[in-house]
Amino acid sequence: MDFKTRLKELRESKGLTQKQFANDFNNYHLESKVGDNITVSTQTVSYWENGREPNFGTLIKLASFFDVTIDYLLGKSNISDEDEYNYISTIKEFNKEKIDSILLDLSVDDKKKFFKNFSQYFYNLALTDAILENRTLNKNELEYINLITEITTILKELDDNCIDFFVLIDRYSNILKKQNLTFEDINTFNTVYDDALLKLNSKFIELKNFHLSKAAEWNPSNYDDDKFL
Repeated sequence: MDFKTRLKELRESKGLTQKQFANDFNNYHLESKVGDNITVSTQTVSYWENGREPNFGTLIKLASFFDVTIDYLLGKSNISDEDEYNYISTIKEFNKEKIDSILLDLSVDDKKKFFKNFSQYFYNLALTDAILENRTLNKNELEYINLITEITTILKELDDNCIDFFVLIDRYSNILKKQNLTFEDINTFNTVYDDALLKLNSKFIELKNFHLSKAAEWNPSNYDDDKFL
């Protein structure tokens, strides 16, 4: 399938005429304002559905409007859901050969540390039991995975945000180390950490409530061992 066919299919799935779609699309805005630099007319939609492709910014806005991936919109994939698409892409990338390639220059001790952390991370996600028992994840396990992922995402976002305080990118895209932090930088840096701590505290409260609710429901006769999940 190609872009023109997919676009028409998506438009018709929403029950929109070309005129209605153009109007709705012009009134749809991303927070980043990507794709807002052009006004779409009925003629524009007709051009698209007859083979002309929009610029990349407009493709991003179109994908968001229809809640699909860009590859799905372009007809390069039959997976419309972005989360499922990212999952499949990640699984393809995570094979032993590729992981081993990033460990080549590590010392024996560092490799041992990585092996332990990598295995522990998957164990922490509560996937091991379901995989070994060849069964579907249950509701409690899914809820726990969601909480653990949200906690680690807060930590990763904190790390990403902190980089901006210590590096500069010049006009040639070279990454440079900041020599000095301004007073404003330090205040903002502290605020970023405080915000992350508040988010983490909120998630730990959710995790505590999750365990309390599971403990209240727990019936030893329904379990082979002392697990709440």
